[in-house]
Amino acid sequence: MIPSTLGALAVAGAVTLVPSTAAALGSDGAHGMTVGLTLSYSIGARAAFGIGGDLRYTYYQDAPDGFPHNSFVGLGAFFQGTYLIGGAGRFAFGAHANMLTNELFELDTEFGATIRTKSTEGEEPGGVGIHLGLVPLFNAIVLETGPTFRGSIAVTQGMQSEFIIGGDIRGPGPCFYFDCWQVVSGRPLRHEPNAEATLAPLLVGPPDLMRPRTKGRALSRGAQERLLSHWARATSAECASVPAFRALARDLARAGAPAALVSRALLSAKEEATHTALCAALANEWSPARLSPLLPSIPESTDRDLSSLLRKLALESFWDGCVGEGAAAAEARRALRDTTDAPTRAALSVIARDEQGHADLSERIVAFCLSAGGKPVRDALMESVERRRSIEEARLSAHAEVAAEDAEARVFGVPGEGVGRIAREEAFEASMRLVA
Repeated sequence: MIPSTLGALAVAGAVTLVPSTAAALGSDGAHGMTVGLTLSYSIGARAAFGIGGDLRYTYYQDAPDGFPHNSFVGLGAFFQGTYLIGGAGRFAFGAHANMLTNELFELDTEFGATIRTKSTEGEEPGGVGIHLGLVPLFNAIVLETGPTFRGSIAVTQGMQSEFIIGGDIRGPGPCFYFDCWQVVSGRPLRHEPNAEATLAPLLVGPPDLMRPRTKGRALSRGAQERLLSHWARATSAECASVPAFRALARDLARAGAPAALVSRALLSAKEEATHTALCAALANEWSPARLSPLLPSIPESTDRDLSSLLRKLALESFWDGCVGEGAAAAEARRALRDTTDAPTRAALSVIARDEQGHADLSERIVAFCLSAGGKPVRDALMESVERRRSIEEARLSAHAEVAAEDAEARVFGVPGEGVGRIAREEAFEASMRLVA
């Protein structure tokens, strides 16, 4: 039983390790370190429960052609130390390779060596073995967790082969080290001016195998993965927009903006909280484990004076509000045309209405900043538009590859081919009249 199980682990590990190793040798990627807790139950030498720690380094890169759409591969090293209840220790180290798919799912494989110490009772002599591991994990930026299937093939005399089952909890997840997705929905959260947008972490609960699932049974696995990916990233983006609007309300008050603008920004924060709940409910329809967003903190104000504050408000309201949220509203309206699922249509209707209201608010904020800041603010906005116009036009002209599963997922709210580009172009052109 144990040799055949270990043989299956070896085959599964080899299938994942070989293509992942080739992919991880490219020049562009991201480096990551994780620490974790591992719980296990081993059979072979002696049945025993274990508790230990896990430390690993991973180099991540975009997956090559032939892998699932929008996935990543990684290659690195790991070290594990486990105390076996009853008085023995087990240590494993070696190489690992993984694949992070578009559905917040990661498959990690391990190959290396195992050293098991002699038990305190003297019944097991200990020794050295070949370590094999297969670890499916649900990744959620802050933490990743999942079941583990590991084994050790005895090499030294007296050492017995083992099969080990258990569970791992690690952090931070791979999306902490690189951007897993490009997000349009909601107002981006930036902790510093011109910084990359920050997403809200998603916490993953234990798999809920008893929860009934009735939606999309006829959909392909790829379409279901696409839906989980889409609504999970929307949940993360919408949640991050809540502190973004609270920071906007604070900055508007500091800039002396009319009370109506401050109140509308606070109301927008509440609307983004509603969007978060709607998107989380849709994401959890497709997730085997419950996803819960973690609200980020409100970024601190870094503006030195009123002039710099007005410039920042004008630029962020133009790009993140007029263009970004205007595009989100247009995309939601267009996605509604192909959506037939009733709960999804209800969510998209609310999001389209509110995001358009946020874009309209941004136009009013730009107008206030231009009036209060005068020529310096107008010049800064014009310079920003001229500098980014070519980048924006190149982005709009880029052809986005659409996978076959996207067509299946449209009826549940995933935008169709070219919808995101058309929506962005529509919002960009509409916003240009503000600087005409």
